[in-house]
Amino acid sequence: MYYILGIALSVHSVFEGLAVGLYSSKSKVVSIGLGITIHKIPASMALGISLIDLPRMRAVIVVVIFALASPIGISIGIGLN
Repeated sequence: MYYILGIALSVHSVFEGLAVGLYSSKSKVVSIGLGITIHKIPASMALGISLIDLPRMRAVIVVVIFALASPIGISIGIGLN
């Protein structure tokens, strides 16, 4: 149950990263990147609150997966571009 939000936010982050990776203009990447960064603040807070009852190591694994999801999406986007 605790992992559902982590998985959903990670998949969402991959698609956000994909959007960044598909842009080739520096100004568009900066503006989309800023929007995504601001958007991640409440998402990260929600994930952290939902993981508060998990053992520390499991929570760290979920957070690391969430943190790596956007760079993976960016890499996929660059590869597709």
